[in-house]
Amino acid sequence: MNVKSSHGSLEELCDHIRALPRHQLWRWGQAGDLPGDGKRIDAQALQLIADANRWRRGFGFTHYDPALKANARAIAAANAGGFTLNRSADNVVEADKLVALGIAPVVLVLPKGTTKHFTTPAGNHVSVCPATVRDDVTCARCGICQNKDRKAIMGFPAHGSGAAKAHVISLTGLTKSLTKSRRTTPFDDGSVETAKRKTA
Repeated sequence: MNVKSSHGSLEELCDHIRALPRHQLWRWGQAGDLPGDGKRIDAQALQLIADANRWRRGFGFTHYDPALKANARAIAAANAGGFTLNRSADNVVEADKLVALGIAPVVLVLPKGTTKHFTTPAGNHVSVCPATVRDDVTCARCGICQNKDRKAIMGFPAHGSGAAKAHVISLTGLTKSLTKSRRTTPFDDGSVETAKRKTA
């Protein structure tokens, strides 16, 4: 389920999250980022969202810079509290740096059409999002982005009108890194989706 901040106040949004069934998989925001001013996360608002998520399986993505210690603390606290925040990277060099920080799981924008898993210059495994390469998988059925302890970087091939721009962003800094490492790679957020955890 995509929970949007268009529900009114933060309190109303948190009430909406708390009303979700236990173990409900849901995604924060189809587009946009966390509450904040664009540079610094509103840690208090994020904590309220994380608290509302208790017993639920919420996850989201952020481009907020973890080099700001306040952002790093807010992201780490949300993840520790069960609200999984994935730190978004625009290229493999940035993804490797984010993995090295150890604050949050990492996701990566890949060039359009990428379908194969690969290893980054720093040796991190990148798994291509299963929902982008298999017709029988959806975010609602997968849930891997909600797993804060996963080792792999999740890669999302660019699609739609931003694919050309994403291809350029993904390749930034890659050629130089690959030349040094001699590694090979494949390089030459509206709707509501829900899934309840199935119990045996």
